[in-house]
Amino acid sequence: MAFLKRRIFQGLGTVLPNAYVQGFVTPSLYQGSLKGVCTPLFNCYACPSALFSCPIGSMQHFAATGKVPF
Repeated sequence: MAFLKRRIFQGLGTVLPNAYVQGFVTPSLYQGSLKGVCTPLFNCYACPSALFSCPIGSMQHFAATGKVPF
């Protein structure tokens, strides 16, 4: 039972952060408000299917633009 529970959470942890399927259909990135949410995942900021951003990608973006939102 514990093995099945772990596999379900691993599957959800893989699918949910990459749930923006439209990014593969149209050549666009997700621009919504979830991109400003840092998650403890190393999910690339510029991945077409990424809904969230990783801390490293967010730091790189704000360092390049010079605008920190806080």
